[in-house]
Amino acid sequence: MNKAATDNLPSNDHAEKSVLAAWLGGQEGLDESPDPVLFWNPAHREIAHAIYELRSQGGEVELNSVWDQIQRNNKNSCCTHIHISEITFAGLGSTTYTSSLSLLKSLHSRRRIQELGETLSTRALTGDPLPGLIQYAYGVIENESEAFNRQRDNLDLVTADDLNSMVIPENNPAEIFKHRYLCRKSALLFISNTGQGKSTLIYQGAYSWAIGKEAFGLEPARPLTVLVVQAENDEQDLAEMVQGGQKGLLGQKTSEEDLLEARKRVLFFTENSAVGFAFMARLGNVLKKLRKEEINIDLLVIDPVLSYLGGDPSKAEVVTPWLRQGIQELMDRFDCASILIAHTAKPQVNHGRRIGSGIDEWYAALGSVEWVNYCRASLLLKPMGGGMFELRAGKRGSRLRWKDKNQVPTYSQRLAHAKDGGIYWRIPEEDEFEASTTQSSGRLRNPSVEDFMTLFLYTYEGPSGMASTLTSGEMKSEFKARGWVKDEYSAKRDRAEALGLIKQIIGGKPNEKRYAITEIADRINKERAIRLQEEKAAKMELKQKKLSGMESLK
Repeated sequence: MNKAATDNLPSNDHAEKSVLAAWLGGQEGLDESPDPVLFWNPAHREIAHAIYELRSQGGEVELNSVWDQIQRNNKNSCCTHIHISEITFAGLGSTTYTSSLSLLKSLHSRRRIQELGETLSTRALTGDPLPGLIQYAYGVIENESEAFNRQRDNLDLVTADDLNSMVIPENNPAEIFKHRYLCRKSALLFISNTGQGKSTLIYQGAYSWAIGKEAFGLEPARPLTVLVVQAENDEQDLAEMVQGGQKGLLGQKTSEEDLLEARKRVLFFTENSAVGFAFMARLGNVLKKLRKEEINIDLLVIDPVLSYLGGDPSKAEVVTPWLRQGIQELMDRFDCASILIAHTAKPQVNHGRRIGSGIDEWYAALGSVEWVNYCRASLLLKPMGGGMFELRAGKRGSRLRWKDKNQVPTYSQRLAHAKDGGIYWRIPEEDEFEASTTQSSGRLRNPSVEDFMTLFLYTYEGPSGMASTLTSGEMKSEFKARGWVKDEYSAKRDRAEALGLIKQIIGGKPNEKRYAITEIADRINKERAIRLQEEKAAKMELKQKKLSGMESLK
């Protein structure tokens, strides 16, 4: 094959490292020696070949023996101690080994098919007889079909024992944002109203993440290389946002050297014609070209997703293949994560009043629950009035480990537009935020039910396993503290209860009503009911014993 063709053959460097790391790290339960032909990276192929030979000879597979075998095979090897050292830190446990090995087999089959096409084309041009070409093609396809069927029939089951013994490394190469909030091959759904500046926020964040710095509560595991694929802005719009983002970074005392590094790591690609799977093919070609230039993308931003879907976003038959066969396949092949930017839908209104709760907004963005189900994590940018916003964490929000001024876990960050009219975001002071939201257009002074629900923590996955509960007095106090009309408190509480968003907790102190989000209240009430039942049974048993004792005395 020619060099241009071979450069574009599918491969996955991270999967190759994961498989080899399992062998070099002495992971138990590995029966199948790594087949060298599965590895595309020449250095990895030499390491796999050395492991294969040591296993065939009954030798021990460890760092020194592998290095010695490589030297015996080829003293001018392209593999160095650095390659081996890098690989030893890439292992992620048995589940990653299994899935990575399966991926390498699939990629090898893809390469074989691509090579077949190139070979047939070359041999046809040189005048090879047609029967010979057909026989050759049939043989390759038959072999790959058998390999595919064997792989398909392999269930790759993972036992509880496998999971129990898994060790997640401290410097996890799969991590994109810390604490495994977002990892490679996973997507984050980012939702906001149109015109709020969500693109600017993500682009500004990308500059910080490119130099390994936290932005808006998202802390990268390492400096990230980011590719933004967008459809809504021309070059001058992009220039304004990029220059504004840099100004926001300079406000955080970022050096010129860091800015220069960020400019190299944040890339933009405008695509405003391809949709559906034509878009996937186009994006795949862009990622291939970047990889050929030794640019490996860590984070892919698609802005906005509806520009590229090519169908009804509320239809599962449109959304599911696009996400799970399109976006997921690209993330798997190029070993990256993605941020999918989406507009919220216009809210439903009944008799002049908005219907729904804050929870509904995760679904209202695109009309299908599949978007939220598929994405590993979710963020919502919510306008609070007076130029102030809240960035709210949904799925996996507890992994962000956000805390308020009192070091209490929270699931929101306060943000604001630039004061000087620039195109960038900033973190407002607490007094400024409270004053602006209280003195704004009045939206918060007469809050909706969804505003009322912000009194509670939506995400209740935390150290204690549940979010806060609030008494009537605590709710009323917080209601007033937010600048809301106090006369509206009872109506909003009753409305939230009628909609099934909150529920009263049974028991507690006399004359004290305590509430929680319905799911939590149901859990607490069930536990209390079981405990009361047990206490009642214990009392009955004690009473029975006393009666039996009195009978024996007679």
